[in-house]
Amino acid sequence: MTGKLRVLVCGLVFCIGCGTMNSMGRDSQVFGGVRSDADVIVESVGNVVRPASAKEFADNAVIGLVASADVPLSAIADTVTLPVTVPAALERSKQTN
Repeated sequence: MTGKLRVLVCGLVFCIGCGTMNSMGRDSQVFGGVRSDADVIVESVGNVVRPASAKEFADNAVIGLVASADVPLSAIADTVTLPVTVPAALERSKQTN
């Protein structure tokens, strides 16, 4: 395995479920990890379509691929965290109404 491939694989392993972990720290949205991943994918696709440079194209393509790979794992992690996120969402909705 080459050095670059090793770095890529390690990066993917450490990013698994990142969307869920990030959303748990903010406002504990229901399926916040999947939502976060979707936001990253949409932004990176927009930047791939209109890149300012070849490097920006490559960077955004990799970011989009990593976020896409994270979606099913975030979905699993988000499902596991439903006992925390659903009561938090219900509490927020009571406060706004």
